[in-house]
Amino acid sequence: MRWIAPVKVLIVCGAVIYGCLQPALADVNAGVRAFRAKDYPSAWTQLFEPAQRGDPVAQTHIGMMLAMGARGGPDMPGAVSWYRKAVAQNYGPAMSQLGMMYVMGMGVRQDFKQAAELFQRGVQAGNKESMTNLAQLYETGQGVQRDPVRARQLREQASGRGEKVAAEQLREDARSPGAAEFRQATTLRSTRQYSQSRQFAQQAAAKGNVEDMVLAGRQAIIGEGGAKDYAAALRYSEQAARAGNRDGMFQVGYLYEFGLGVRLDKKTALSWYDKAAARGNLVARQAATNLRSADYEPAPAPAGNSDELQARERKYLGAGGQFNGLTCVKIDSGGQSMPCSNGMFGNYSCP
Repeated sequence: MRWIAPVKVLIVCGAVIYGCLQPALADVNAGVRAFRAKDYPSAWTQLFEPAQRGDPVAQTHIGMMLAMGARGGPDMPGAVSWYRKAVAQNYGPAMSQLGMMYVMGMGVRQDFKQAAELFQRGVQAGNKESMTNLAQLYETGQGVQRDPVRARQLREQASGRGEKVAAEQLREDARSPGAAEFRQATTLRSTRQYSQSRQFAQQAAAKGNVEDMVLAGRQAIIGEGGAKDYAAALRYSEQAARAGNRDGMFQVGYLYEFGLGVRLDKKTALSWYDKAAARGNLVARQAATNLRSADYEPAPAPAGNSDELQARERKYLGAGGQFNGLTCVKIDSGGQSMPCSNGMFGNYSCP
C-alpha cells in the first residue's frame, strides 16, 4: 500500500557505522532501481542482504515491499520490524513510513502521538515526506494540538524541498474554498474518525467545495459518522450534480433507484446514471445497464441501519475509484470491482 507521501529514496552508502562498501552500494542502487521499476523479485534479491547487513535504504525498501504484499500477502508486522531498524539509524524516509503505520494502525496499534513523534524526527532529519505527513496531523489535531498555521509552514517547507503532494495542497488551498476542510474530512475518514470527518465534510460543502458535497452526501446515505439522512444526501448530491460532478450525479441516481428520501423513480434514476456515465463513471454505466435489463427490477432498500445494509451501500458507493473507508476500489473495463493499490492518507481519490 502506498500512502500520501511515497518515499523518494536517497541513494546513500548506508549507516556510517558500516562504512561505504562498493559492492553493497551497487546492490542497493540496483535494488532501488528495480523497486522503482516495480520489479519486486529483483529488488528483493538485491536489497535483502544489504538490509541484513544494516543498510537503512535497503531496510526501508524491504519494509515497503512487505507492507504492499510484493511477496504474497501483506506482512505489516514484518514491515514495521524493518522500518524500526532503519529508524534506529536516524533514516528519515523510514520515520515517515513507520509513522504512517501508526497513523493507520497497520502492524501496530493506532497511535497518532507516536506517529507525530516519528514525523517530527523525520522533519529534523530533513525528510520532506515527514514534513507533509506532520502537516496533516497539525491540520486535523491528531496526536498534536491542532495548528493550521504550523501545518501550512510545514507544507511550505516540504514544497520548498520539492515534495509534490505538499505543493499541490498549497495550490488547492489558494484556488479552492473549502479545500482544507475537504482534506481534513478525508484524512479523518481514512483513519476511521467518521464523526469528525462528517463535520468537516459538511463545513467544506457549505463553502462550495464540490468534492465535499459528494462526500457529505455519501456519508448521509450510509450513516457514516452519524444517522442516515436521505434528505441531506439528496441536497448535497444534487448540488454536486448541478456543478457537473459525475459522482454527485451517480448518487442522485442511486437515491432515486432505491427510493431513499424520494419516491422510487426508475426513469429519473436512469437519467442521472446516463449523465454520470457520459462523464466517465463506470459504476453509473453498469447501473444504467442493469436498469435497462428486462429482468432487472431492484427492490427498495430495506429500512433500518443494519451493519449488513451499511456494508452493502458502502461497497456499492465505494466503487469506481472512490476511497471507501480503508479500502480503495475501482471498476475495470469489464465492470469488475477490484482494490486500488494506493489508497492515500489525506486524499479521497485513488487511480
